[in-house]
Amino acid sequence: MTIADLSPRIETFKSFMQNPLGDGSTFQNKRIMSEGLFAKFNILLKKKNNFKVRVFEIGDSIFIHVLIPSETVDNFFYDVVIEFKDAKGKSNIVSCPIKFFSNCPSFIFTFAFAFNQTGLLIEELKGKLNSKALNELPKIKNTEMVTGYEKSIFYAMYYIEHMNFLKRESFSNMIIRTNAKQLSKIIVSDAEKLQDRITKKAKNDALFNKKAKKIFIDIDEERTTKRKRIYNKDGSGLKKVNSKVNNRLDSKVNNKLDNKVK
Repeated sequence: MTIADLSPRIETFKSFMQNPLGDGSTFQNKRIMSEGLFAKFNILLKKKNNFKVRVFEIGDSIFIHVLIPSETVDNFFYDVVIEFKDAKGKSNIVSCPIKFFSNCPSFIFTFAFAFNQTGLLIEELKGKLNSKALNELPKIKNTEMVTGYEKSIFYAMYYIEHMNFLKRESFSNMIIRTNAKQLSKIIVSDAEKLQDRITKKAKNDALFNKKAKKIFIDIDEERTTKRKRIYNKDGSGLKKVNSKVNNRLDSKVNNKLDNKVK
């Protein structure tokens, strides 16, 4: 595919979910990729269960803003916004034309260019992405310039389906009527999001190390206590330490790290 092939196109929620490459485009393993993303979404939903969503109405458009929890950094979220155009007053928005935004790195560095060229990027939020991602031809990833299976976008779409938010009755009491300027203030730029991720990961790592250190100190003290108990009453020497003691304590270390340091 060349840049000349990336003409603007119209997608609906249903059509994009069925084929994110566009009508008539195909590639191998599409079903495998779709099913794989859906499986990962369900794992993330079950593991963290802290997706957040807000709904905005601007003119005739509905903007559903989904905060997607990071798979690797605790208490950190990416902003994904899906715009449903001509949705005002409609009871079901599944067939409304849609556009997208995400500040997840996999979108920015792999798919932003293609989404921009095909007219599928939310116009009001383009300024939240760096100009290089929007305007420079991809040289390493997605050199085919397709609007494919980007995980943050599909996680948001799966969550919208999960919450039945394609029906107005499911989100009507959540609607915030606003304007494009106010929406732009709410969404974080890609540069800010990257810095926030670096800061949050460093904080999480420091907390992990602090908890891990305490666990090892507690285990070491327990091991010392158990060894003291096997001295002869007259203090004449130390009985042979049964290896089961150490094995039991080592197992406890692993269990505590697995269950408590998160």
